[in-house]
Amino acid sequence: MWWTRLSLVAIAVMLGAPNWLAVIGLAEPALLSSEPPAEGTLPKTQSNVILLTFDNPIELPSGPPLSVAPIGGGQDEGDWFLCSVEPDGVTLKAIEDGPVLLDRTWYRIAPTADFEVGPFTIDLCTLLGDANGSGRVTTADYVEVKAHMGEYTDARYDLNGTGRVTTADYSVVKEHLGRRAPAKPPSGMVLVPAGEFQMGDTFNEGNSAELPVHTVYLSSYYIDIYEVTNQQYATALNWALGHGGLITVTSDAVYQAGSGTSYLYCGINYSRESGITWSGSTFGVVADKEDHPMTDVSWYGAVAYCNWRSAMESKPLCYDLYTWTCDFGVAGYRLPTEAEWEKAAAWDPVQQRHFRFGEHTDGCGPNCLDGHRANYGWSGDPYEEDAGPDTTPVGYYDGTTHGAYMTQNAQSYYGCYDMSGNVWEWCHDWYGAYATTPQTNPTGPDAGTYRVLRGGCWGDLNPVDVRSAFRYGGTPGLREYIGGFRCSVGTP
Repeated sequence: MWWTRLSLVAIAVMLGAPNWLAVIGLAEPALLSSEPPAEGTLPKTQSNVILLTFDNPIELPSGPPLSVAPIGGGQDEGDWFLCSVEPDGVTLKAIEDGPVLLDRTWYRIAPTADFEVGPFTIDLCTLLGDANGSGRVTTADYVEVKAHMGEYTDARYDLNGTGRVTTADYSVVKEHLGRRAPAKPPSGMVLVPAGEFQMGDTFNEGNSAELPVHTVYLSSYYIDIYEVTNQQYATALNWALGHGGLITVTSDAVYQAGSGTSYLYCGINYSRESGITWSGSTFGVVADKEDHPMTDVSWYGAVAYCNWRSAMESKPLCYDLYTWTCDFGVAGYRLPTEAEWEKAAAWDPVQQRHFRFGEHTDGCGPNCLDGHRANYGWSGDPYEEDAGPDTTPVGYYDGTTHGAYMTQNAQSYYGCYDMSGNVWEWCHDWYGAYATTPQTNPTGPDAGTYRVLRGGCWGDLNPVDVRSAFRYGGTPGLREYIGGFRCSVGTP
């Protein structure tokens, strides 16, 4: 194991990039930290130790001072870190051995509630061999190593972890020449890496529409951790309203401007179902439903949201909202394909299995569904018999106790919540029969009557319907208070 310390203050001097270094907050002590770096410039975190320094001595909290989580990573990666606190700084150290552990991975660092320093977040990306912090390993990194030749442990240029910068560190640069830092994952999403999986009813407990089980290869993609919430959709609606010519609003619904294509129900007659309110000039959300999943949205309304979200973040648009075709070659937001949705729902990518129905006592263990893992009809959660849909907040089944109701962690292997229950989720595909041969990046039939919905909902009285393999279809204009969606982004 090799330990190199990264002083963010020193990086600022070295990179000459004061525009992305700032003192965050007015309260003392303040963290001298990085904001997201400019294009082509990354903080240097090629080791598995990061040292954050402060401008004054800090108060030592009783618990862990910082939260460190992968951005777009997989399950339990946040457990890779231990934190120690000294009067002048905080050290983060990877639990497992080896610098490759952090290579090319984005992490978000934020204070915990008991760490009383002004609010801050730091996004850091690792790139082994990038000695000059350019975001790419080039021959210029040889020059950087040479300039620090002979320095000892605290030097950030000890790329091979021997405790001293020597000519041997050249080999690390040489080994990684040409590598670029990956793009930062979109906010609120996780990366599902490229690879094969077995799609369909691997437990043989469903119906013929879930067969045959077949091999699917998917390129890497990002998918939302949570279902799109009422607040997120209302924000996008207000953006669309402000840009003119995108939507038409009536007292109880939103349509595509210039057409009768329905996007969603809302307003006085439907706000209890959809969660979206309309004042006559502004969209809002029913009180206490801000973090509940969006409902009463059609496939068209889900697709329109994907384009609005892309435009709000200056990403390319995937959908043509007149032909309803999708350009899968651009990295804008879109609905996940049915295959992408099912792979993201997997709890065990090695055995390629998914959540199934059954009591824990029947021997199927943690892959079983019950009312403490998913929101379905009569599951027992405290939101049942609410006014409107009996949805739970997104991510509710996270293994914590909410009031008197104890949940079990139903996060999928890749880090998604509510893949079983809560609301049915629109997928991109037309509904059709499964292929009988191996597939690569399938996007469904070219045409059809119904679009795919997956995952089950709060109203399903039969928990079999909230299994990950279960398939359902609805006309693309369908607006029901059992249906919502989440977004996906490709990585072309």
